[in-house]
Amino acid sequence: MAYVYIGRDLQKKDAKLAELKTKLFKDPSALPFDYENLSGHKLDSDELKKSLVALPHMSAQRMVVIRQSERLNEHNREIVLEFLAEKSNTTVLVLDFDELDGKTRTV
Repeated sequence: MAYVYIGRDLQKKDAKLAELKTKLFKDPSALPFDYENLSGHKLDSDELKKSLVALPHMSAQRMVVIRQSERLNEHNREIVLEFLAEKSNTTVLVLDFDELDGKTRTV
C-alpha cells in the first residue's frame, strides 16, 4: 500500500502520519524496528532498496516515509516505481512531496 502527501503544511502531514502510525503500530515499541523516515534529496539507492524490501520485525507491516520525494533522483524513482508495481503486503510506503510541478516526472 502507498500513500502520497503533497504540500508544505508539515503539521497537517505529520498529524496524518501519526494517525497512520497509530493504525499500523498497536505497540509503540515497534517503531524503532518497523518505521523508517528517509529524505529524498540525499537518499542512497542501496539504502532505499534495503528499506523497501526489509521485512517487519514486530508488526504485521513496516512503514517507510520518503520526505521530499520530488527530489528523488531518476534511479531512485525507478526503484520506487518497481516497488509499487510489486504491491508489497509487508511495507507501507508514504511519499511526501513538498511540491509538484508539471516539469518533474513524479513517482
